[in-house]
Amino acid sequence: MDELLDDPPEGPPPGAARQVAASQDLVAWQVSTGDPDNRHTLQVGESLVSDPDPLMLEAPRVLRGEDADYACWRSLALTQGETLWPWQAHCSRREAGGEWQDLDLPFFHASPYFEPAMALDEHGHLLLSFTNQHSGDDLLATPHALYMHIRVMRWSEELGWEVAAQESTEGYPLHPSMVYAGGSSWVAVAAGRDIAAARYDRQVELYHLRWPVGGRATYGQAYLLPLQDTSGHSYGRQERPALQAVDGGLALGVLAWDDRGTHLLRSSFDGAWGTPEALDDSGRVLSHITPVWTEDRVLVWARRGPEGGVELCSAALDAQEPSCQDAGANYLDSMAAGSDGVWLSVSAGGGAWELIQLVL
Repeated sequence: MDELLDDPPEGPPPGAARQVAASQDLVAWQVSTGDPDNRHTLQVGESLVSDPDPLMLEAPRVLRGEDADYACWRSLALTQGETLWPWQAHCSRREAGGEWQDLDLPFFHASPYFEPAMALDEHGHLLLSFTNQHSGDDLLATPHALYMHIRVMRWSEELGWEVAAQESTEGYPLHPSMVYAGGSSWVAVAAGRDIAAARYDRQVELYHLRWPVGGRATYGQAYLLPLQDTSGHSYGRQERPALQAVDGGLALGVLAWDDRGTHLLRSSFDGAWGTPEALDDSGRVLSHITPVWTEDRVLVWARRGPEGGVELCSAALDAQEPSCQDAGANYLDSMAAGSDGVWLSVSAGGGAWELIQLVL
């Protein structure tokens, strides 16, 4: 045992590309350095985000707007003499042809679940929706879990950062998805229906808020996605929602679990949820990969192939059956939709990870 603890555990080799994110033709990913004291850099477009202090840089998120690009991520630094090492959140903005500028988030400690959903309103103001819980304590026997909620924030050049006063109170909410449509910010999140079982008895909730410039955010009614699909089959757990604005409403892709495995459901919202339909009831859908929507409103998800390996499946809004293709990889780390296809971080063997792009 002493021999096992002599050296730090080995991570991915230098150059491994993981945690890919994309918005139109702006792509970001985590790059492994091979240095155990400074393990990652982030590649955001053509720019490299590097810092000598953090042990880790994780969860890049990007958004391309008409006049500027935005990027957010989280970092963890170990401080001598300290026993608690909080995560820190970062967001930056780059105008066309300019350099990245720190947006100076108004809080120091961040959640280890800081993976913000990002959107722009009709004024070009940046909207963030993220899991906010500073301690990172997910033990539901402690009061800390009750403080875990979804926070919505807005940034503008005129007013800087603003925080929506009301925050969600779901149990253990994770993986928010957000779109801006019809003058409202719409947020879908998977959360526990019962605080005592919030980690495995979970349902997608959709809520919205109106936020006039210079005014207070006003929250509207919340809507729970039905647990039964169109065939009457019930699922015990819904995870990783993916929202998309469509004509006259919203579309949603979501993972659903039962005793046969993980499945892909699709639903719509136009004032009320439509009964979800099972687009993929194979039980082989990858439970760690959030579905994505392409720019032409095609829903994409990943699943294990019948003989192993990874398949990429897709369905347009009016399609009743998915189309699936071999992703050419045995393992998938992450997935993001860009302008010219879907970006995948896939295993390249020997602990290495590389980015590939598939055109559907």
